Amino acid sequence: MNCLQYTPVRPLIAFDFDSTLVSVESFDLLADHALKTQVAGDDRKNIDERLHEITHRAMNGEMAMDDAIRERFSLVRIHRNHVQEIAIDVTKTITSGMINLLNDLRTRDCDVILLSGGILDLIIPTATMLGFDASTIFANTLVYDADDCMRGYQDHPLCKSDGKEKVLRALKEKQKPSCIIMIGDGMTDALPWQHGVADAFIGCGIHVLRPSVANIAPSIARTMHELSSHLTKLLL
Repeated sequence: MNCLQYTPVRPLIAFDFDSTLVSVESFDLLADHALKTQVAGDDRKNIDERLHEITHRAMNGEMAMDDAIRERFSLVRIHRNHVQEIAIDVTKTITSGMINLLNDLRTRDCDVILLSGGILDLIIPTATMLGFDASTIFANTLVYDADDCMRGYQDHPLCKSDGKEKVLRALKEKQKPSCIIMIGDGMTDALPWQHGVADAFIGCGIHVLRPSVANIAPSIARTMHELSSHLTKLLL
């Protein structure tokens, strides 16, 4: 697991990617794109609905992340070209106002990382536009077969539901930031705070407000203004 080299006693702010930094769930977008070339009619509709249900259950904490990954790969065959094409589309879905917020946090001497259970190849083009470099991006790396089709992820903590907690725990132990703030829309984002690894958690409801997150999050941001306000109070 790679760890960042922080200046001590700086806040560490970790942002989820899907439905937080961007308005979409990037894997669902990828799967929809791949299915267009493979399945038609009701069969495609049924698979689409199943894929979206898996995402909902995983983000709501009703399904283990590794089970969600396994089921997704059983439903759709995804080629490397599909990934490259959708990675460009994802760059068009950056949450309005997010670039300004990230830049502001960096000028306030905060260390900002991207922490996602999603696919690194889908994330990198957008992350670059958002000002993240390779050392500040944590996500899953794809494994392809001989035909350049996706067959799974490399083994990494982020393949599991508690992956974000494990990554943040490693950073906390090594770099000792002054505080850790986690921001995201799913239960995997809440876990580091629930288990005492993160000092604060802001549930991101800008694009989707998940009931399980809304029920337990100490702060909910439904707009960028609310997100900025919550962060300002936490960083005082």
